[in-house]
Parts: sequence; structure tokens; C-alpha cells
Amino acid sequence: MNERINNKIKKKYLSFNLALTVFLVLATNSFAQSSETRKMDFGENGNQIHFDMDLESGKMYVSAIYTNGEINGTSFLLNRDFIITKIQYDGKELKIDEIKKIILIDDYEIAQYNLPDFEQYIYIEYTGVLSGTTGIAPYVREKITPEFTYLRWETFFHPFFTNATSEEELLEDFSQPYLYNLQITVNVPHDHIAAFGHNDVQQVNNLDKVSFITSGNLPFSSIAIAIAEYQKMELQTGDYYFLKSTNTQKALDIIDPTMTYAYKFMSRHFGEMKLKGKLRAIEIPRGLGGFGITETHTTFIENGVLNSNLNMGHLVHEFIHLGWNAKTSDYIVQRARFFDEAFTSYFEFRVMEDLLGEDVAKKYIGNFHNTRGLELVPIKDFGKYEYGNLSYTIGALFLFELSQLLRVDVFDEVTTKFLQKYRDTPVNFDLFCTFYIDQTTNPELEGFFHRWIYTNEYSDTIH
Repeated sequence: MNERINNKIKKKYLSFNLALTVFLVLATNSFAQSSETRKMDFGENGNQIHFDMDLESGKMYVSAIYTNGEINGTSFLLNRDFIITKIQYDGKELKIDEIKKIILIDDYEIAQYNLPDFEQYIYIEYTGVLSGTTGIAPYVREKITPEFTYLRWETFFHPFFTNATSEEELLEDFSQPYLYNLQITVNVPHDHIAAFGHNDVQQVNNLDKVSFITSGNLPFSSIAIAIAEYQKMELQTGDYYFLKSTNTQKALDIIDPTMTYAYKFMSRHFGEMKLKGKLRAIEIPRGLGGFGITETHTTFIENGVLNSNLNMGHLVHEFIHLGWNAKTSDYIVQRARFFDEAFTSYFEFRVMEDLLGEDVAKKYIGNFHNTRGLELVPIKDFGKYEYGNLSYTIGALFLFELSQLLRVDVFDEVTTKFLQKYRDTPVNFDLFCTFYIDQTTNPELEGFFHRWIYTNEYSDTIH
């Protein structure tokens, strides 16, 4: 580790408990006598990861410790551009080059590090630079900058532990909630806020930085952190983090009335959702891709949405994700994006139609015919071909046509029952079709599902 990095990240902390103190002393003793020393405060929690964000240089300096019994994996994955400077376990140091290899997941290169058997802990130090090209999906273009920094699971900015031995098993791992007893600390400059996708974030002001800390059982795919000079405001319907460029007064005049309207509409038509807490909406720059985290009622939403009545559909969309989606049965079904994005896009249409009128509804229906330049396949195969984006349009169009076939009031009643049953129970396309057939007496329904779900015969109706 060079002198500049050493001066930037060297710190002095307490050990995290008496039992592990002995092992951490052994683990750090070999490098504590040199200029490459870095010590961490592991507090009282077993698993901790610290991010020191150097926004000016575009780098982050990370130290992490995981205790045996709190993780389950024979290897871990990390962004391929990150440089690991140290891996230690039970007082022993690993030779990084001997345990590292590059693997492909959905044609994206990711670094995999094989782990030894360890009894007490594993300790990892690394330096991270996000180039905007190393995410597992093409929409992930984040970089570390003073204006805005976005850390999300698709960039593998922190270790993902797994027992998978094949790409298929890894993909299945990603679709499951992978929980850690983990504490995350993010250190940023004083004029910045680290907005987490999690509840119960503690802010600690230090002389040269601000620390934002959260902890708990955190699903891997929901660990997301946005860093900017945010304007934080607490409204009736939630906590909102606005970028500096946002006209906050205009946003304040729109948000609460629209969100209250959306909640009442969805509850009336598709069942009431009782939130454990308020919605948290965090603005991100355009083009980075908004998404919601159901477990914590958090949505990351693109700039410009929060100060326009028409664009509020995007916030309504993310809000609906927090309660009115079914749980998918496996990775391929999830990648079809039907049970989240098709349903949510259709629900968004219904809310905005009721709120803003027929002209807006026509625009939605017109957009539902957008094939995004893709050759149409059966909806059940959207995941197989990575056509999940079609669920925003063709999938939503299918649900619209289904509502017309059944009558809207019947569709609403059956869909309410469907969501009540499958909100927490895994569902697939066969179960979906069977449920709607069993709940209705429409003789055309089986043929309708055949044309849209199991074949692409519906393609001649797309214009």
C-alpha cells in the first residue's frame, strides 16, 4: 500500500470484543509494525464493513471483518477493478493472487476469491474505483464523484459470500435474501449525506468527516447507498432526499397530495397495505435507473420526477413496488420482471388515469405497445432471453387486456386475492394462470393465457 493511501486511511480504533481481540492482534501484528498498518474499530458487532469515501479522487478505501457463523460461503465475489491489499483469517495471511480468478455472470466479469476454512474471522482490505462499466447489468454506470456517488449491489462494491459452483447457482443466489448480521459505516465529507436504503441510520459528526452507520440483517441485493449534498425533508408521506438542483418548493406542493391519492386508490382497488414506516425517497441523477427496496420502504428515483405532476407516475410506480407485488419462485421467473414490473406498470397506469384523466391514460396505453426493438417471445420466456424490460410495456399491456376481458371490477377483485396469497409465497406463471382461471368462469381465459403467456401469438395485436 503506497504512502498516500496509507496516510489517507490509517486510523486507530478499539477492538470489537475480548474474544476476537486476541485474533485481531495476531491478524494485524504482522503489518502493524510497518507504514502499511490500518486498524479498524469493529465495535461490538461481529460483522462490520467501513467505507472511507475519497470523493475527489474517485476512490473508496474499505476494511471489513466477518466472523465464522455469520457468513455462509466458500468464496466471495467483488468488483473486478477493486484491488485487495490484504486478506487475513485467524491470524494468518492469504496470498491474494493464489485465490483469485475472474468469472463470467451474464457476460460480465467479476472477481471471485476462494476462502479457506476459518474458525474465528476473516478480515479484508481493499481499494475501490467505479469506472461505470463494471456492473452486472448494462444500466449500472455509477462512478465515485463529489457531485454524486451511487453504491449498489450490481457493482459488487462489497463482498458477496456464496457456496455456488456454477453461474446458474450464483444467479439463483442473487434472487434470494442473503442476510448478514452486518454493520455498515460510510465516512463522507461534512457537506455530504450518505442516504441508505435502510432504516435506523445513525449520523456521527467527527472533526474531518461525517459517519453514517446502519446495521441489522441486510439482504445483499438491497444494500444501496447514495452520496451527495442532499437536502433532506420530512413530509407527511415520507422522508425525501433532494439533490441540490431540485426546486424543493414545487416538489413539496406536489408530493404529499399525489402520494396520499395513490395510496388510497391502491388500497381501495387492490387491498390495503400497512407500512411499517414511512416511505423514503432518494433522488439520483437521470439515467442511473430508479428502484425500490420493499423491506425498508425505500425508493431511489431519478431527478426531475419529484417536481412534475405528470412525472409523479415514476414515484407512484416505485411506491407501488413497496406493497403490491407478488414474490417470484426462482431467478428466471424474477428476471422476467413480470410479477414486479408488469403489475406495477399497469397499477401506475390505473392510478395516473384516475388522477390525471383520459388523455394521460391514452399515452400509457400507447407506450404499452412499445416492443423496445425486441423480437416478441412468450411472456414466460422474458426471463430466459433477458427481455425483462418488455414487462414494463408488453407485460403491462397483457394485464390491461386481461382486465378488459374479465371486466375491470372482476380483475381488481381477483388481483386483490392473488396479491394476498402470493405477496409472501413464491409464484410462477403456471400458478398465476391457474389462479385466475380458478377464480373466474370466463371460458376464453385459457386460450388468452396460451396466446400471451405460453406463445407469442399475441404479437399480431401489437402496433
